[in-house]
Amino acid sequence: MKPAIKVFVDALRAYSPDGDDSPVASLYPIVGPIEKDTDAPEVFAEIFAFFERYPDADLGMPGPLVHLLERHIGRYEKLLIASLRRVPSSSGVNMVNRILNAHRSAEEREVLMGVLAEVAGDAKAAVSVRDEARHFIQYQNGG
Repeated sequence: MKPAIKVFVDALRAYSPDGDDSPVASLYPIVGPIEKDTDAPEVFAEIFAFFERYPDADLGMPGPLVHLLERHIGRYEKLLIASLRRVPSSSGVNMVNRILNAHRSAEEREVLMGVLAEVAGDAKAAVSVRDEARHFIQYQNGG
């Protein structure tokens, strides 16, 4: 693991948005050093684990972690879906909506809408996360 990647992973594991008045601003210095690193996909599992630790945290809309992931279209989507099935998160639900806003195949759209439906009905998910999923389902269906 490259030193910059290790620094990122250690910082993300140590960081907690709880009690931070500006969690989004606090994440930029953590993400900055690996923002354009071609090895960034090595940290994707850590980012989704972070989302799972703080499922209803406001980490930005979309925020630096999501921006980092989205620089690598096609390399994070399966991890995103698996993460939402383990522990639904606000950041993950917002990512699914952002993906659905882009042009995707009917098959991809069906899978992602199904994931939103799973989250919306997941009793172990935070109420706010379930509500977001329901909102995005309605939005994506034109309502």
